[in-house]
Amino acid sequence: MAPAPLGNDGNPGSMAQPFNTFWEAGTHALPGDTVYVRGGTYALTQPAWIPCSGAAGVPITFAAYPGETPVIDGTGIGVTATVLGLGGSYLAVRGLSVVGGGEGIVAWGFSHEQITGNTLSGTAGSGIYVGYSSLGMVSDVLISGNTVHNCVAENNPPGVGAYVNGWPASVSTYWVTSATVSANLVYDNFGEGLAITHCDGILLTGNTVHDNFSIGIYFDNVQGSTITANLAYTTGDPAYFRFGLPCPSIAMANENFTPTTNPLDGCLVSDNVTVGGRYGFYYGNYENGGGLKNFTVVHNTFYNAAQEGLWIDPDPGHVGNLFADNLVTQAGSGSPAYFGGPASGFTFTHNAWYPSSPGGTLAGPGDVTGAPLFQGPGGLAAMDYQLLSGSPGIGAGIPVAGVSTDAAGVAFTMNPALGAYEWVQPGVTATPTPTSNGATPTPPAAAIGPLSILRTAAVPQPNPDRLMLDLSSACGSVTVKVYTRALVLAFQQTFAGASAGWTSLSLGPQFAHLASGSYYATVSAKALDGSVVHATQKLVLLR
Repeated sequence: MAPAPLGNDGNPGSMAQPFNTFWEAGTHALPGDTVYVRGGTYALTQPAWIPCSGAAGVPITFAAYPGETPVIDGTGIGVTATVLGLGGSYLAVRGLSVVGGGEGIVAWGFSHEQITGNTLSGTAGSGIYVGYSSLGMVSDVLISGNTVHNCVAENNPPGVGAYVNGWPASVSTYWVTSATVSANLVYDNFGEGLAITHCDGILLTGNTVHDNFSIGIYFDNVQGSTITANLAYTTGDPAYFRFGLPCPSIAMANENFTPTTNPLDGCLVSDNVTVGGRYGFYYGNYENGGGLKNFTVVHNTFYNAAQEGLWIDPDPGHVGNLFADNLVTQAGSGSPAYFGGPASGFTFTHNAWYPSSPGGTLAGPGDVTGAPLFQGPGGLAAMDYQLLSGSPGIGAGIPVAGVSTDAAGVAFTMNPALGAYEWVQPGVTATPTPTSNGATPTPPAAAIGPLSILRTAAVPQPNPDRLMLDLSSACGSVTVKVYTRALVLAFQQTFAGASAGWTSLSLGPQFAHLASGSYYATVSAKALDGSVVHATQKLVLLR
């Protein structure tokens, strides 16, 4: 399909004669088909609707044509209308840019949806909204790799907007069973960032949220779900403050939904990094209340919240909760935590508190209070909060069932580091676990040693920038990725191989086009035996 004048619903839907609307393309699509949406602006005069369903293993996909950017512009349909509605199950929507309108991409009452790699901006309400009015109807949902910004515009300026669509979140699942919300970038929105409401079995992982009004990541009436390896931070932009402060980074509550509730129970919060925010982790006893039940909150780094890194309202319903292996720091002289109790509902053990322990129930066995020694304290990338050699958090934790790896996928040891990252000695690669037949495999052949990025700003182009690697042995391939401070991939290149010792890799003209600024370079070297090791270094480009 294509915008007018090339696209026309009287066409046969070929590349040369494409359809113009999602409706027409959907009436012709069959399970397993891909409808390519050509670049250009689709200026809607009424909501777009996809009226079809795929089938298990053969979804119907609506995807941006390779190398092109289709813009679905809902400005002309008003602030209460959905821009793109998914009207069937087993649908995949990928690579679209949706702007304006009321709600961006909405799937109501359908399962097996995949919403990936889209950009949503300027909507009056939610950017992405998937759900139904009760549990059991909607399941198996994937919301991944999307960028959602400047949405929930009806609440701008915050707190005095029209609230035409209630209190929308930028990305929301509502009464959903089994969903993955991953690797999304959600920022500069005038509503909650990621809101999971009345849901079971949700995996929320690898997302970056910052500068959202009200709450960054929110579990409301959620059971059996996981928040892991996410980054939540504030840049300090007061445009998104509530009550004069940035929003809580990760928050929990049981709001009053009638006649059916789904009170918080049995959730895992692990390996997350929060920077700033009003609180790092927050439970609020308001509306229905009921407390935290059977929560495991472990291996998180809560850095310098505006108030407390950890805030738990008093609630008689608290029961069966574990807080362990977390690292909580607080700027200034304030306490790093507030706990309302009762104490019988929690176990606090082996946490790090800086600059001092909050005392009372929060002070547990194995706690440490020394300076944590982060690699880049105050930075806005998750990897800034890896620990340096000498940190008192190294080896100070305890194993926790169900949490075996850190925010980067590195396995925790029997005495793990506190916070979101395990500490790995520079230049050392862990020996793999013995195979099931009792034989001990050969250790990986490759390990990355010192890593240097050499800038060549003084050398006239087209002479490219280069990367120097010290490898202990030859590698089959080396992949270089450079991320922005918001952990958005800015550059990637894979080399066919590299020899042992110091090796110079030419990054080419694409790398040279990166603007001056702060980045993070990650290098993955694949050894000849198939094992992979990684190294990371902060990179400041001065062009």
